[in-house]
Amino acid sequence: MESKRGSVNAGAAALLSVACGIVSAWFLPAAILLPVVGIFYGVMKTWHWAAAVLLTALIAANVTAGMWTMLVLGTFALPVMAAGIYVLRRKWNAFESVAICIGAVFTGLMLGYALANALAGGDALGSGMDAFGRYLVSLPQDAYRTVVPLFSASMALNVDVSGEKAQVVAYLTGQAEAVIRSMLPVLVLVYSALGGLFCFALSRKRLQVAGGDVVPMVPFWDYQLPARFARGAVFIIAIGLIVQFLSDGWLAQVGILTNTLFLVCFVVQGFAVVDYYLVHRSMPRVLRWLVMAVLYALIGSVMFVVGVMDQVLGIRSRIAA
Repeated sequence: MESKRGSVNAGAAALLSVACGIVSAWFLPAAILLPVVGIFYGVMKTWHWAAAVLLTALIAANVTAGMWTMLVLGTFALPVMAAGIYVLRRKWNAFESVAICIGAVFTGLMLGYALANALAGGDALGSGMDAFGRYLVSLPQDAYRTVVPLFSASMALNVDVSGEKAQVVAYLTGQAEAVIRSMLPVLVLVYSALGGLFCFALSRKRLQVAGGDVVPMVPFWDYQLPARFARGAVFIIAIGLIVQFLSDGWLAQVGILTNTLFLVCFVVQGFAVVDYYLVHRSMPRVLRWLVMAVLYALIGSVMFVVGVMDQVLGIRSRIAA
């Protein structure tokens, strides 16, 4: 009976891996699903199962979308899956685990971005937009007059398709690239935050349903960065500042994004301190979140200082005293 159940698990893992590999290859926002599957089998079984899940998914991605997509996807998924397995096996505090998963998603994105640039021989985004422009130019006239207005509208751009096709496409792709570059930092940070939270929460939920021993969730006011993570974050912020000021191009962007991500970790801890104080004052939950929303709108960045002070001085222990 045990071997039969094992074979069913293996078949389910294989099917999920192939499905995740295909979906992730053609719909990159769904790429977080692949590490989730790997985390589940890595925690319930062994690291070998997680490796088999990842390898099967990458083979499916290679078959459906090519080697470059496979390499970038694997570069992204590996640190996310490893971090998720590690924190869930070690049964770390839920907020610590989420912070690590967010950092892992961010690391995977940055490594994947760097690899994509290396494979493209320079700027992957610019090369991708050039390829997309050539695709638009090659479209038949009827399809061109349908696709171009739809794409320009999705980017909030106005393009007159009555002009010469090559010039219209060149203008459109240039403007679209500028918009994407301006949005890229926010998109990366939002995807890292939501992806890390989704990765941990969904993995934890599936493990709980399957009977796994998972760490309990704790209230927001108890959130605090682990000391080792906080020390590492300060070191990474310092390195990011050096990279930001001594380099340019995509490497400087990586430095800015890295600084912002780890600053956000301390900002969240600052809001946890506020929540702790409001709980200590017996304020209802709705009012607590309303107060924090107002503080975020007025002095959101200042909460970084509160988070650092709490990490160093233990503000919450002083409030409790």
